[in-house]
Amino acid sequence: FIISFIFIYVSIKLLFTIAPNAKIETKKTIKGALFTTIGWILVTTVYSYYANNIANYDLFYGNISNLVVLLIWIYILSYIFVIGIGINVTEYQLAETTTDNIKK
Repeated sequence: FIISFIFIYVSIKLLFTIAPNAKIETKKTIKGALFTTIGWILVTTVYSYYANNIANYDLFYGNISNLVVLLIWIYILSYIFVIGIGINVTEYQLAETTTDNIKK
């Protein structure tokens, strides 16, 4: 669990730092990366329990049910990822606004 947490956190933090078009300090991506990592692990745990024990996709989709389960999982994770990006943007804008106000 700890190794997977560290791997996911470092990967997401690296992506949040390198991917934007602007230069962003890594300390401004901590909150978003931490939220995304915790959300990723929680969603994966809860959804795997749901898919294995509660949902019965085989009745509706037959052999293609594994693909449906995968797509739903990716869909939920994309929302978690976008919320993490939103947290980073808010942190970045607050830092920029504070810096601009101090300069004036």
